[in-house]
Amino acid sequence: MMGLRSKVGMGLLAMTLLVPTMASAAEETTTDSSTTVVVNGTEFPAVKNMTITMWLGSMVMDINGERTVTMDVVPEIINQMTYVPLKYFADAIGAELTWSENGVYTTLTTDELTASFKHGDTVIMVNGAEVELGAYIGEKDGRTLVPIRALGSLLGWTIGYELDGTIYLTKAFK
Repeated sequence: MMGLRSKVGMGLLAMTLLVPTMASAAEETTTDSSTTVVVNGTEFPAVKNMTITMWLGSMVMDINGERTVTMDVVPEIINQMTYVPLKYFADAIGAELTWSENGVYTTLTTDELTASFKHGDTVIMVNGAEVELGAYIGEKDGRTLVPIRALGSLLGWTIGYELDGTIYLTKAFK
């Protein structure tokens, strides 16, 4: 009968032999300027993360640490909610923004959805259905301000905050 030490030793030996084989089965390749992962000869798209960073009271927005944008309206806290200018968030994620002729409605269109916002309302229309944000759509200096936690979550973003006023938005894309 094998002792516990022998069993653990055999398990470690098996893992030592197995790990290099597993590591070599997954390799990263680049094709057509997109990164893919090849596992056992099958190619899969790699997941890419996007991070948008803003700071309360600052006109600076950073996109993936690669591009800096200067906003003309700063993110701010209103009624214990963090609001950001919709235009710059939309530009950063590649969404299209349009406005009604009377300027009351703003529509954001992505590959995933269409959302219409009415200034001063707490409800937005998403793909034709009403969605309660729990906070008002604001306006400042001609810019639509949105509660970023509610909107970001609706679009599949993870939102994080730091005590120094840093706002992080992250999302994984294939």
